[in-house]
Amino acid sequence: MTHSHLQSLQTPCAVLDETRMTRNSRTQAQAVAAHSRATGTLIPVLIEVDSDGHRSGVRADDPLLLEVARDLGAAAVRGVMTHAGNSYNQPGAAAITAAAEQERDAAVTAANRLRSAGFASPIVSVGSTPTADQGYGIVCDIRGVPFEDLIMTQANQEHGVIAVRPDSSRPLPALPVGTMVRILPNHACATGAQHERYHVVDGENRLTATWSRFSGW
Repeated sequence: MTHSHLQSLQTPCAVLDETRMTRNSRTQAQAVAAHSRATGTLIPVLIEVDSDGHRSGVRADDPLLLEVARDLGAAAVRGVMTHAGNSYNQPGAAAITAAAEQERDAAVTAANRLRSAGFASPIVSVGSTPTADQGYGIVCDIRGVPFEDLIMTQANQEHGVIAVRPDSSRPLPALPVGTMVRILPNHACATGAQHERYHVVDGENRLTATWSRFSGW
């Protein structure tokens, strides 16, 4: 988040309880703390924990975790969050369960370290959609009725791969070339980013509301 984005959060002498940022470096933490002091705005922060892929976040046992927390200040640190990105590639329920446990353990360990150092950290946020064993999404017929145990297992730029769950004994349903299906996607951020709005329907597929999406950075 840049300085201009921080400026948009400016609410003098206020606590932005509905806005929680994620931070994972001292540079980011110091920028947030400086903006808070300059504007009198307390910005709640969740420190991102690296629970598997080393793409982003702070490892639960890294001294950097407490350094980031000290830069932010005890009042700003609301807790920790993590996303187990490697869980997307796990084959079957046992491997997914192990990934979920690794995710949970990293977040709890980080939160406990923060609490021991005087940071209350009431929020411990975990959960990557594959740990629900749904792959990239549930496959449905054109009416939106799910095929039992049929999920989307891979996603590429122009197509997806569907298969029966790894631990299921059900046969692959007959889906001739040209069959129209619907996917109930797990990866909400990538899905929603492609659309300007959500159309909300009831159980009879009747439009009941339209929700505009936030977009643009």
